[in-house]
Amino acid sequence: MQYLPNDNDRGGGREEEEEEEEEEEEEEEEEEEEEEEEEEEEDYIGLHRNNRHQETYWSMTRNVGFMFLVEVALGKEKSILQYDSSLTKAPTGFDSVVARGSNEPDPKKDKKHVLDGKDVVVPVGKPVPQKQWSKSGFNQSEYLVYKESQARLRYLLKFSFN
Repeated sequence: MQYLPNDNDRGGGREEEEEEEEEEEEEEEEEEEEEEEEEEEEDYIGLHRNNRHQETYWSMTRNVGFMFLVEVALGKEKSILQYDSSLTKAPTGFDSVVARGSNEPDPKKDKKHVLDGKDVVVPVGKPVPQKQWSKSGFNQSEYLVYKESQARLRYLLKFSFN
């Protein structure tokens, strides 16, 4: 049964229904704006465990930590040597930013794998000094991508601190 207000009603009529509809529409718009803001937030991907170590959580009583290994599509890279807080989105013409570190894993030790039919290089060597990046403000390279679609979670590692 549908309620249809008439002139004798004391409140609860169409005006309140319209107000409720307007409030619902406003809430939906706010939720959409929040989702858009979340989509625009940058994803930070680090090459080395220790350059993101400060942001890794572990239990001090159990000495256990977790870390994600992520495959990243960098696309066209913009290299930087110093921190730049203005890089809140990909620079025009680029898909990612690489903060070049003065040390990199030894490229002679890189491991090549095929994942989903694509060649993937996994740097596993010990860090070695990089002459071309010796004046960098970053000890190790850091990778910044701006779209969630550029990053793919591959593994969750569990490790111990002894």
